[in-house]
Amino acid sequence: MDDRASAKLLGVSFLHHTPRPKACHRLAQVALIVLLAGCPSAEEPPLPDPDFREVCADTDPLRNLYWGDLHVHTAWSFDAWYEGVRTTPEQAYDFARGAPLDLGFGPELRLERPLDFAAVTDHAEFLAEISLCSSEDATSWDDPWCADLREMTGTEAVQRLGTQNSLEDPTRFEICDSYDCRELAMDVWQRLQRAAEEAYDRTASCSFTTFIGYEWTGTTDISNIHRNVIFAGAVVPDYPTSYFEAPSEVRLWRELEQNCLDAGDGCDVLAIPHNANLSNGTMFVPDVPPGYDPAELARLRAELEPLVELIQHKGDGECIPGVSGILGAEDEL
Repeated sequence: MDDRASAKLLGVSFLHHTPRPKACHRLAQVALIVLLAGCPSAEEPPLPDPDFREVCADTDPLRNLYWGDLHVHTAWSFDAWYEGVRTTPEQAYDFARGAPLDLGFGPELRLERPLDFAAVTDHAEFLAEISLCSSEDATSWDDPWCADLREMTGTEAVQRLGTQNSLEDPTRFEICDSYDCRELAMDVWQRLQRAAEEAYDRTASCSFTTFIGYEWTGTTDISNIHRNVIFAGAVVPDYPTSYFEAPSEVRLWRELEQNCLDAGDGCDVLAIPHNANLSNGTMFVPDVPPGYDPAELARLRAELEPLVELIQHKGDGECIPGVSGILGAEDEL
């Protein structure tokens, strides 16, 4: 039995940056409770060689415990942007490593203890649309659709955009008739990869590990079935599969299987469900669409989803008063 399979049986994640030595990876065996829950210019230097790193000075055959965050949004995420977040992926990784962060409002922030690992997981949906409408330097800044979107309140904008992720057959907004949203999203995806690779510590201190990832934002019938998609190494698909390409968790699994697990290039990936309390009880329903083999679907789900996020930065949603009406009385704790 290989390490990845045995780790899943133990109920922990064993992600590794292939082909880097497994002992060096700061996310190497993390218990479930540890999970807290513009385009690159041609002048930018090439990314560091993903195959290179020094041997870690601190290794333990009995394994170490590390702390990190696999659910981080920046200004590229539509909901974060409308909440006033202007932090770049680069700044997010700097903050995770202990640097101060000025959000532009409130006091300067700094972690009491730097993290061991992190992944910026911006929403794959609307990466292009936010990049089109959020920069005054973009030729699309004055597009009526962008102007209308910027005039909305945060709640209105998130509801308008989020509604597209609730449809069984979603379509992109009309601005994508004038601009190639898929190509633009690929450009942002490249920047997210670059930020992760540049923040990765390849020295013998192995002080910080990054993981390339994104959030798949499925909200079918207004039921939250979101997944944070985390890749094991630098080999990732050219495009982050969003709800537009895969409007169900089953189709997401199949896309990840085809474009990563079975691609033959060393790509490896996990999908981590989150905020199951907002799924109206649908997050873990063993639904088998017509034409699928139940046993094969169960195998694929077990392969891709051995973890679930219990706590997010906004708190333990299961105990928030006011969201209990669907399943019963609010938790007295």
